[in-house]
Amino acid sequence: MHYGFDIGGTKISFAVFDQQFHQIAYQRLATPSRFSDLLDLIEGLVNQHDSQYGQRGTIGIGAPGCTDGEHWYAANAPAVNQQPFKQQLQLRIKRPLVVTNDANCFGIAEAVAIAPEHNKTIFAVILGTGVGGSLIVNGHLIEGKHGLTGEWGHQPLPLLGCSAAVKQLNLPELNCNCGRIGCIDTYISGTGLQNLASFFTGQTLSAEAVVAAWQQGDSAATQVVECYIECLAASLAMIINFIDPDTIILGGGLSQVAEFYPAVIANWQKYTLISNPSTQLQASQFGADSGVRGAAYLGSRL
Repeated sequence: MHYGFDIGGTKISFAVFDQQFHQIAYQRLATPSRFSDLLDLIEGLVNQHDSQYGQRGTIGIGAPGCTDGEHWYAANAPAVNQQPFKQQLQLRIKRPLVVTNDANCFGIAEAVAIAPEHNKTIFAVILGTGVGGSLIVNGHLIEGKHGLTGEWGHQPLPLLGCSAAVKQLNLPELNCNCGRIGCIDTYISGTGLQNLASFFTGQTLSAEAVVAAWQQGDSAATQVVECYIECLAASLAMIINFIDPDTIILGGGLSQVAEFYPAVIANWQKYTLISNPSTQLQASQFGADSGVRGAAYLGSRL
């Protein structure tokens, strides 16, 4: 059996997959606030299902953040932030395991299911509360020394370097939770769409409300979404210019807006080094289940 955990700031998803990677069990639980309680919870679930299935399952865990090799750093997941997460958990459950960024889990789950002609180089993007990314080359996850590969959300938004674009879009400079100004994350995440709505309308609106108003033809929402699409297109064009992937896969709540895809493709051509790149842009196949599936898959490779 293969166990996958997707740890978030408030919720944990846990799933069990058989040898053919059919999901046979699933639970969604509140994330404990204390590190020791989180370890207890994971250990308990592992022991319970080991006993239930009569075998020691493999384990993969995805969480926001990165590692210095000893400690895990994730401001959005206080229970594991600055903790020796992997080492302590391995001591408890007495087997090897994988702990990696949640975007890596999302990316590998999608990559192994994609058509072979489009899976040589894949960049997977989560457009959720924040922005995450992962890089998969020939079926192999590229993590880097500190697990930072794919974290392009904390690079400056490319449009900020273009005075004409800033003027045309009336583009604001936004403060990021990482302490910097103008990060991609603050514009193209769900929170980023809210930031743009607040700047252009003066109202506090959810990303869902902005999209719904835009789809109904609201002029203020249209200004917000057109700016958002331009920011997303320029940010993905950066990926095309840097990595030249066969496919870019979008996940997270905003990836479900079908109208974004043709609009982004039409706009990213203004920022790519070649006109009309053949890079595929597509939505995730597994949706919210990609994280636990990818975590379990990475664990199974051990």
